[in-house]
Parts: sequence; C-alpha cells; structure tokens
Amino acid sequence: MLPRLKICFRKAPLISSLIHRNIKLNFKKEKRTMKKIMLIAAVCFCLPAMAFSADVTFVIKKLRNHKGTVLVYIYNDASQWNDDGKWVAECKNEKPLANNQTRIVCTLEPGTYAASPIHDENNNNEFDVNFLGMPKEGYGFSNDAKGGAGWPLYKDAEFTVGSEDKELIIHMSY
Repeated sequence: MLPRLKICFRKAPLISSLIHRNIKLNFKKEKRTMKKIMLIAAVCFCLPAMAFSADVTFVIKKLRNHKGTVLVYIYNDASQWNDDGKWVAECKNEKPLANNQTRIVCTLEPGTYAASPIHDENNNNEFDVNFLGMPKEGYGFSNDAKGGAGWPLYKDAEFTVGSEDKELIIHMSY
C-alpha cells in the first residue's frame, strides 16, 4: 500500500494544478460573461433616453451679419428663466450661414422648454450691452415672444417637445 500512496502524492500536484487551471479558466469565462451582461445592461439603460429624445431645429433668421457665433440657451423652468447660467442646454453654431440665417440642432428629452438665442458677434462669450443696458448684439426668444422692456414671460416663449423632431423659427432683434 505504501507505494500506492507515494504515487497518489506524486499525482496530487498535477491534479492540484489542473484544478487550479480549471478554476482560472472558469473565472476568465465568468469575467467575460459578466462584462457582456454589463454591456447589455448599459445599452438597455441608454436606449430609452435615446428613443424618447427628439431633435429640435432652431432656424435663426434676421441675423445682422455673418460674424461670430450664434448660441441658443434652453430653459425648462420658469423660475430659472432669465437667470444667467441656469439653462439646461446650450447649443451653438460656430458660423452663421448665408441669407442672414442659421440652423442649430439640439437634442432634447420630451418636456416643456423656452429658448433664447443670442448672436455673439465678437466671440467674447458674453452678451454685450451698452452703458444704458441696451443690447449691442442680437437676441431672440422662442415663439418670437416679445417682452416690452425686458425678457418675455416664460409661458409666452415656451414650446413642447415630444418624441418627434421639431423645427422652430426665431427672428433676431438688434
């Protein structure tokens, strides 16, 4: 019996390494399977957001010139309307197009929004005003809403985005 035990002990490292290698291989397979599951879950999580968003094309007309950048600031809350930096999206076009107009496309989730484009003619990333506070650069509002001596009411400028693409025309004022 002793010789058999010696043979068993000699084979034990070989069996142990086979078991260890098999565990290692199974772990790699499980790791790959887990990566695939995580990737599928991430795609499934992102699909609803992409499926329910829509492209809103802002056609900005009556631009004074082709200089600078046209930016569209999009708000989704009346309490933040006219608050600098409180917009939910900023879309821009580097160069205004011909015919004194440009097109800017923003992808938005369904909801109610209001938009305010500005024509930053000197590309200083600010809306320039003169010493009286009157605008030196072009501005506008969705629905071509007018605001007397200031910004229009949010409800006058609001528009609704559903699951289908939409086009809005905004005329600039200088």
